[in-house]
Amino acid sequence: IVEAIKEIKIKKIKMKDLAKHLSIDYTTLSRSLNKNYVSLELLKTLEEQSKIDLRSHIVYLYSPISKMKIKVPNVLDSNLAKIIGCINADGHLGLRKSKRGYHYEIAIREGHKTNIDFLVKWFNEVFEYNPKINKKDNHYYVYISNKIIHKFLTNIIGIKVGYKVDIVSTPEMILNSNKNIKLSYLQGLFMFDGGVEYRTAYVDYISKSKFLVQEILKILRELDLEPDYYSLKPDNYGRFKLRFRKAEKLKLCMSLFEEKSEKWWRLYEHIYGLKGNAKTLKTVLISMNTYYPRVRESSITFSDVINAVDLLQEDANIDTVSAKLNRGKTVVYEYLKKLENWEIISSKRYELRKHYQINKLKIPRREI
Repeated sequence: IVEAIKEIKIKKIKMKDLAKHLSIDYTTLSRSLNKNYVSLELLKTLEEQSKIDLRSHIVYLYSPISKMKIKVPNVLDSNLAKIIGCINADGHLGLRKSKRGYHYEIAIREGHKTNIDFLVKWFNEVFEYNPKINKKDNHYYVYISNKIIHKFLTNIIGIKVGYKVDIVSTPEMILNSNKNIKLSYLQGLFMFDGGVEYRTAYVDYISKSKFLVQEILKILRELDLEPDYYSLKPDNYGRFKLRFRKAEKLKLCMSLFEEKSEKWWRLYEHIYGLKGNAKTLKTVLISMNTYYPRVRESSITFSDVINAVDLLQEDANIDTVSAKLNRGKTVVYEYLKKLENWEIISSKRYELRKHYQINKLKIPRREI
């Protein structure tokens, strides 16, 4: 700022004229320049008149009204890119007018606590701000009412406020960034709105925004991650989809999730198997229900299939297990196949049928 003022004086621009340009008196201008902080409007004017870069030196923004100080990044780093991806995936930026003025809100909802824990970490490292984690029903969420962060995300980053399906897009600064930043952006998207299927570990991204899916597809290709399938025609629910399903692609897809996040673990366990050992079947079932819980009331789980095999004993085959669970053979076979790959069950062929039995007491080992 001192250098900027010197440059302004060299150009023979009077400080009184500068004050007039800002619609303040000279005393107010002098007082502002002697404080530990200056207004963004004054900073912008000094930068324009002196042609000296000042914005790259901004470290904190301070609100005199709320007495809140927020760290603001002057470069786009990986954590900020993840936050942007997360908001585009499963977040909401709101702006409500009240009697006291405008109410700025950021809301992000997620079913897996590990993802919310990562989100809090990202906000801490980017803004030095610690969102509170709340839980409602089976979901976790953070609600942030902060004008500085809200304005930064909207005015600087370019995230739009409103109904997301109609307006969501990837900010230009992400599209023009390097591969590391683009990958971080995809991590935010896939962690909060992507899917890793229980039985097959297929990695999906589904959205009602065709434009967003097209942008994601373009970025994936730039990173040499070509989906095995994608559809730019809406399904019966008006959604667009891309999917990875081949084994070698699924390994590459681990980079789309933060290490040791929920969906990263699902991929890791699918590819590399289960490393933990249990002493009792009850321990296995508890662990499975924790990490692979029932998605819907009508769905089955790995625990259901393990229980069925244990109860049927030597009579456990695809027909009897399917009948026991009242599910189609194709779905049940996928569960049995994965449990066999995990060495929890084993099979022996008698005549034309495979018969299954409990093999080893293996459990997910998420504490690694």
